[in-house]
Amino acid sequence: LSKIQESLARPFIKNGNIEIIHNGRDVNIHELKNQKHIDAIAGLSKRYNIVGTASVINKRKGLEQMVQVLAKLPDCAFVCIGNGPELDALQSLAEQYGVADRCLWLGYQENAIDYLPLFDVYVMCTRSEGFPLAFIEAAGAKCSCVLSDIEILKCIAPDNCVHFYQLDNIDSLASNIYLAIKNRDVYGERLYEHYISCLTAIAMANNYLKLFNKLITP
Repeated sequence: LSKIQESLARPFIKNGNIEIIHNGRDVNIHELKNQKHIDAIAGLSKRYNIVGTASVINKRKGLEQMVQVLAKLPDCAFVCIGNGPELDALQSLAEQYGVADRCLWLGYQENAIDYLPLFDVYVMCTRSEGFPLAFIEAAGAKCSCVLSDIEILKCIAPDNCVHFYQLDNIDSLASNIYLAIKNRDVYGERLYEHYISCLTAIAMANNYLKLFNKLITP
């Protein structure tokens, strides 16, 4: 799926070829029907830029960084779609940092993708990923994205399409969120173009078809 897995497999496949084919998926966004959530996000957006994510809430996802960075971003609010074992800890941390009024925890939503157009910036603070399908969805929604600079994300997201920040560096996260807000439209369109060419289900299927044809060609 990525250069990381290719490098791990290479020592064991010394006499063969390895092809890298990214995962892909079709992103279909529908009109959000939950009026309560629409009103809650709209209320925040009147006063703040909306930085959002859709994620399982566990330690690996690094979402405490988003709570911490809000203290440095007085004109931003954080909207989190998802649930998990670290939710209570994050809510307590938000109280500790004095930013609880700028955090909106909406829990697990089966249609999380429908919330993405309501975000000014999509953020992934993750410490590790296999292959980030949530990022593909953000790309398909034309989101301006801020991503942690872990290797797997850098493998699939071109530098000119997203903003990378140094993992666990809150100042770096803050400055890149501001850049993502400033460059929202340009970077959203660039990332969408990358999604269309590389990360759709059709793109993935075509890459597998090319591989199969190569294998059966004498």
